[in-house]
Amino acid sequence: MIADKLFDLGLTAAQKLRYCVEIEGHPDNASASLCGGFVVCCGFEDDVAQSKGVPNVYARKLPYSDKIKAVVAIPNFEVSTEKARQALPPTYSRADVVFNLQRVGLMAAALTDDGIDEPSVVREAMKDKVHQPFRMHLVPGLQKCLALSSQNTPGVLGVCLSGSGSTILALCRDNFSRVGERMQALLQQAGVQCRTATLDIDQRGSLVQDF
Repeated sequence: MIADKLFDLGLTAAQKLRYCVEIEGHPDNASASLCGGFVVCCGFEDDVAQSKGVPNVYARKLPYSDKIKAVVAIPNFEVSTEKARQALPPTYSRADVVFNLQRVGLMAAALTDDGIDEPSVVREAMKDKVHQPFRMHLVPGLQKCLALSSQNTPGVLGVCLSGSGSTILALCRDNFSRVGERMQALLQQAGVQCRTATLDIDQRGSLVQDF
């Protein structure tokens, strides 16, 4: 992006994303960082062979409620991506894959202004059978954090492991400090020290500003 600005290259958004993916290696990370907001993305499988192993990536921002903030609990240890991947099984049942696919679509609707009025829907959309069950042992206390809901902790919409961990993320609409305290207490009960933070969800993405 800096090169594009300095040398007036005129790169399109798609070209910038392609270069970001080539450097960073993960379309989901690159898309979210570049675009900001709530982003869905996909690498085009047919393009990989003719593009030196880097797929063309389609990314699109979806609307979501600006009332949502992310409360994160950040343990005092890291989980490497390699170790987290090794925890996953080589195959999955059809039922578990269908379970997750259903919730991908539900998530897009659940995070709108209307959706967050039904926190149980957001919580259901954030349930997972593909990676979190197999990574529980990597983050002690994760299972209890995933059990947080609007019924037992007001303000919580849903909780998930952020990427491969070790950070745990709760989407909330209010009561942010209390949610962070609750997550910290649950992790401490499991012998894990952590810090918490309440984060606004960035809408603008990556920017180059003149000074």
